[in-house]
Amino acid sequence: MGTFLRPGFEPFFLARSLGYYSASRVKLVEFPSSSDLVLAWRNRAIDAAAITSDDILRLAVDGQAFKVVMLLDQSTGADAVLLRKELSGIAALKGHKVAVESNALGGYLLARALESENLKLSDVQMISARIDRVERDLTLNNVDAVVAYEPYVARILTRGAVKSAFDSSQLPGQIFGALIVAPAQAERPSSTLRELCTGWFRALEYFGQQPADTARRLASREGLTPAQFTQTLSAVKFTSREENGKWLHPNDATMAVPWKELADGLAECGMLPQSIDPAGLRSDILFREKQP
Repeated sequence: MGTFLRPGFEPFFLARSLGYYSASRVKLVEFPSSSDLVLAWRNRAIDAAAITSDDILRLAVDGQAFKVVMLLDQSTGADAVLLRKELSGIAALKGHKVAVESNALGGYLLARALESENLKLSDVQMISARIDRVERDLTLNNVDAVVAYEPYVARILTRGAVKSAFDSSQLPGQIFGALIVAPAQAERPSSTLRELCTGWFRALEYFGQQPADTARRLASREGLTPAQFTQTLSAVKFTSREENGKWLHPNDATMAVPWKELADGLAECGMLPQSIDPAGLRSDILFREKQP
């Protein structure tokens, strides 16, 4: 399974740390960025991907075949537009340089932030930058603002000269993480896929029971202290078994409606060639029974 650094995906790594996965059956591959993860999926280098809602839409529009078989988390503030403190707010960004990773979500979040102040993307200078380099660009005064997600948000904010001006809590339900697999796996889930998903939920249970040990095990992976790691999770809502069973059902609109809003918004901003209805990308097969 491929993934990238994001607090909402950490239960997979907690499961590995706790020995819930057989090393010969489940291998977690972490890519430097979401763009690298998408490329790996396109190249069939991975069998499954923990991926965000915007990248799922990009793959679908490009004709990639897959199904969403598990919802992982919702971003309730973990994605943000960060400004230098001397800037009064989003309105003050006009004419300034903003570093954005070259994916749809960064540009979309920036577009929605600017829209809240009656501005457009054309009103700022967008600078394409890898997520692991935006912190450096801000430190070196190469840009005046960045679009980032956790744990990079926490790292940048610790410098003290930056503030959050807009985040994903203002786009409820639109930005979330999910697990995708090939259609054949969704039709007949393998024991390995079930092991992957079962380990995830066992890890969530462990986190609820042992939050301090969880933070100790995972914080260094994200370049944070245990206290910082715990704080980042306040901007993430993990999806339960029960919610998965309900929200992945073909007739349920709980996540389908905001996801369609995201698709429409990305198309409107020119970050998708066209909008799509993502409802048909879901499969609830893993939750029609007690497992995972």
